[in-house]
Amino acid sequence: MKISICTDIGAIRSDNEDTYYINGTFEETAQKRLAAQSVSHDSVNILGIFDGMGGEACGKLASKIAAENLRDYQGCFSCCNRSEWDGIIHKYVNTANDSIDSIISVTHRNMGTTMALLIAGGDAVRAYNMGDSRIYSYSSGLLKQLSRDHTVAAQLVEAGLISEDDARRHAKRNTLTKHLGLPKEQFDILPHKARMDAAVGDAFIICSDGLTDVCDDSAIEEVLRRRTGTGSGNIAETLVDIALAAGSRDNITVVYAQI
Repeated sequence: MKISICTDIGAIRSDNEDTYYINGTFEETAQKRLAAQSVSHDSVNILGIFDGMGGEACGKLASKIAAENLRDYQGCFSCCNRSEWDGIIHKYVNTANDSIDSIISVTHRNMGTTMALLIAGGDAVRAYNMGDSRIYSYSSGLLKQLSRDHTVAAQLVEAGLISEDDARRHAKRNTLTKHLGLPKEQFDILPHKARMDAAVGDAFIICSDGLTDVCDDSAIEEVLRRRTGTGSGNIAETLVDIALAAGSRDNITVVYAQI
């Protein structure tokens, strides 16, 4: 996989609560911007984004804890059959959730983080998410959302009470109904999952809502249509730049990967 990442603190935040994860390496950075590109020859690739919440210090800690816990499970995916990936993810989610809850019980400060993970090995791709950080596939010129938004506004769309356009402007478009850091006895913490077969040339985007709050799918698809396969620069950084130009006020993190 050819991988590019970019994370930016955004226009108004004093810290970056996002943490990105690439095959056991993760970064929660105090820099205004970090951008990089790499090529992975791993048999199984695990890519992800965690968008922390609970205030800047707490959100940053929650997203870092989630990434640290995922690193502990990294080797499990290469050593087992892909039919076991769901089970490993469920164990990981419970471990990460417990780790965050233990900090909450000591500090008495609310914190949590979204989770958006892509696991790719051979021709198999699995996407797992909690919250509103998104995962997209881009195949044969078409962009498709693999993740599911866990927000109050998304629930209203699913119930047929508002349109998707209304949801983008809804007061509770960022109010999460599921994330890491919830008490398990009160909430369902199972992630949404999606699967697909992948081929050479297919691409994937994992992003925090700093991108999708201001750029709709058509804007993202246009960038990929112009840039995918050209080898010209960091596509993740291009997407961050268009989000800033569109007025994003949040931290923005994008991971782009192409087979």
